[in-house]
Amino acid sequence: MDRTDEPLDDLDTFIAESSANPIFKAAYDQARQRREMIEELHSRRMAAGLSRTVIASRMGTSEAAVARLESGHTDPRISSIERLAAAVGFQLDVRLVPIGPIAQTKGVHTRAGRGPV
Repeated sequence: MDRTDEPLDDLDTFIAESSANPIFKAAYDQARQRREMIEELHSRRMAAGLSRTVIASRMGTSEAAVARLESGHTDPRISSIERLAAAVGFQLDVRLVPIGPIAQTKGVHTRAGRGPV
């Protein structure tokens, strides 16, 4: 956490304790990465001189929706980040990265013999 000079509240304590769980840590890291992407896209939008109105028009949404997305008070869907990136002139590159034993394919259910579901 970045707020090392502030006392821990209940949520900070929960996050610190839960970070030992690889699945929780992966989900937390993914949320942090989404937040960082939104912040970078906001910075790039501002550097390009693009208003929220222009971005909203390019995304096919409202200016208020763009403001909510950029605010950091929501956990946006990847599709929303993709649309924002495209509106700013970028393409999102999403990859699957193993997080530990859960990513192993041994015993994975398959659909009609076509491989893992």
